[in-house]
Amino acid sequence: VSQSRYANHYIGARLIELSKGGTKVAEDFEKSVAKIFEVEFGYGDVQWTGRRRRAGLGGFMDVFVVEVGRNLCGIIDTKSTNSYDLPHQDVTKAITTYIDTASELYGARGNLELKFVSYISHLIGGGATARAKDIYGAKGIPVALISAYGLNAMRDEYAYKGMATSITDMLSNKPVSLFV
Repeated sequence: VSQSRYANHYIGARLIELSKGGTKVAEDFEKSVAKIFEVEFGYGDVQWTGRRRRAGLGGFMDVFVVEVGRNLCGIIDTKSTNSYDLPHQDVTKAITTYIDTASELYGARGNLELKFVSYISHLIGGGATARAKDIYGAKGIPVALISAYGLNAMRDEYAYKGMATSITDMLSNKPVSLFV
């Protein structure tokens, strides 16, 4: 077994553990997801925004990613819990705060287009897809629901290595996408 393959397996197993570890490892999970989008998927600008505060009410999703070449971006909320079903309060936060305030993260890049909203957790619960459709219906922004296993599968796909364009297209090509 090559060293890099062993390291990738270890990182994948660690991601699985963090994805279900609860509040004590939630920040590590957020930062791991940010690192995957930056280093493995090749997003030119990735910000961990999980603890960033804003002047107005509410906050931001945990990770902000920018596909620099096409001026497209996405926001990602990580949930370190065994199964995540996108509860009503999270739908409300996405519709009333997160999607609208994403533009505050653009900085000097005022011309970005928000292409997707994503939720990443250990497992995606059965009701999440219907509630994700509510977000899409209210805001017109595609929603991607990704389990930690689905994220690891993406990481293993050669076609996605360093290909932010492919990831963005995949996460935004349908109103609601599910990667388990």
